[in-house]
This record gives sequence, C-alpha cells and structure tokens, in this order.
Amino acid sequence: MLDAKYEEVVTESSEDLAPRLPPWKKSTLSEKALRAVLNLAVYFPVLTLWTVSVFFYLTFVICYLIPNVSYVSSHAELYYWNTSSEYFWAKVKAWVIFSLLSVFVILFCISTIRAMMTPPGNVPQKWDISGDMKSEIEKRQDGQDRICIRCEMKKPDRTHHCRQCEKCVLRMDHHCNWIANCVGFYNYKYFMCMLFYGVISLSIIVGSFWETVVIVLNDNSNSTSYCFFITFAYSVNCLAFFVLTAFTGYHFWLIWNNFTTIEYCEKRGKNSEIFKGLSPYRQGTYMNFKQALGENPLFWFIPTNFKALGDGVVFAYHDS
Repeated sequence: MLDAKYEEVVTESSEDLAPRLPPWKKSTLSEKALRAVLNLAVYFPVLTLWTVSVFFYLTFVICYLIPNVSYVSSHAELYYWNTSSEYFWAKVKAWVIFSLLSVFVILFCISTIRAMMTPPGNVPQKWDISGDMKSEIEKRQDGQDRICIRCEMKKPDRTHHCRQCEKCVLRMDHHCNWIANCVGFYNYKYFMCMLFYGVISLSIIVGSFWETVVIVLNDNSNSTSYCFFITFAYSVNCLAFFVLTAFTGYHFWLIWNNFTTIEYCEKRGKNSEIFKGLSPYRQGTYMNFKQALGENPLFWFIPTNFKALGDGVVFAYHDS
C-alpha cells in the first residue's frame, strides 16, 4: 500500500516538474546529436594533442629503447656495438635517455592538464576602479572606459572577452584550442610549462632517434613500410620540435617585453598609441617574468600551485 502511494507521489511530482525541465532534457535527438558534434569539434584539438604525444612516446619506446636494451644476435654491427662492454654502455645510455624523457613527458602531461583545468581568471563581480587611477591606461577611442557589451561590465586593463568561452578573461593572452581553454592570468604559467617541457621532450627524441633511423634504413631485412614508418615518425618529430621551439621562443620574448599575444598582434596592428614600441606595462626583465610565472623563480617551470604577482585586475604602468 505504501509503495503504491509512493509511486503515485513520484508520478505527480514528475508531471508537475515536466514543464520546468532544463533545455537539455527537452532536446530532440537531432539537437542532442548537434550538441555532441559541437563538443567533438571543441575537443578534437585536445584529443589530437594527446594522441600525437602518445604516438611519439610509444614510437620512441618500441623503436629505440627496446632494440637498444635487447640483445640482437643478427646485424649487431648496425647497433654500433661489438663487445659486451659496448653493449652494456649502449644499454645504459638508452635507459638514461628513456628515464629523462619519461620525467619530462610526465611534467608535460601535468602542465597540460593544469593549463586545461585551471580557470584563466574572471573579472570580479564587484570590481570597480576610479577613472583617475594611473594604472588604468587602456581607454576606448573616445576616451571612455572599456565596457564589455556581452558581459555588460567594465573591463580592467589587459582584460578581453573570449567569444569561445563567452566570458571576459583577466590578462588574456589567447584562446588555445589545444587545451580547450583560454590562456590568461592564472594559467599562463602552466601553459608556458607545457611548452617548455614539450620542447625538451621533443629535443630528446630528435637528438637520439636519428640512430634508429640510420640503423633501420641500412638494414636490408626491414620492409619498405617499416622504413617509411620510421622516417615519417622522425620527420613529424622534427617538424613538431622546430614549430614548438619557435612558438616557445616567441612567448619567452613576449614575457621578456611584458606583452600578451593580443597586445602585440592585435593592438599594435590597430596603431594603438599606448602599444607603439615598448609595452606600457614593462617593469624590467625580472619583474616581467615574475608577473607571468609567479613570485618565486625556483618554481617558475614547476607545474605546482604558485603565488601570482598581483590580482590580474590592476597592473603597474611604466612611467617613462
């Protein structure tokens, strides 16, 4: 009897709540499919990044580490050892390189996850700043304060609205599709750690995997497809290394001069008076790095929690 009354109450409650169901509960199958496709499009670069990273790492382990630490009775001369001593040191070298690579890959993964999961920084709801404060230097062309039309709130210096995230981001650098997140005041350090350890990891692979390429291409017992795979894998590694190195160097230059990507690429292109030449926020090289990576230099490239310099809302202005 009690169960029947309970079911009746549940049924009545469901009927009462039905008109107030959230939109995703009322979505048709086609709408749900469209939403799934859009989510896939958003996270496709993220999946690509992780897939390529796993591919590089496994290729190194299978094609470089295992052949070097496993005894090969045939074609020993191709592996540059002829005695037990040479084989021993070749194996030690392979394990050392693999250990270093594994450490940097782990740091790269941690940095990437933290860059993805850490909010870049939003404008405080109750934030306000008087117009006569000198730290507020960015104005509209008519001299009025910067207002975000979409968020309907005043924007601090260096804050910009991200159309993909649909919010204003403190000290916004850019929206990174590879981590499906904006790079801003609170996660820029993790983004730089990701680039830094990515470059180191790729440099280790590029600097050691060439031996495998030479060995495989000079071994007539290997198939054409395997030779192509090894050559292709190494070529992709080299391409990724040079591209990522250039991109990382560019961001180090931005930090050195206290620019963000938006400030350097967009505002300088619009002939903004305050962004002509040097950054108006520059405070010297050391302070510029502290603003971007945290107060303690010992932890600049360690993907752990850090104490940010400032609040991301007010920035000191270089008094020239």
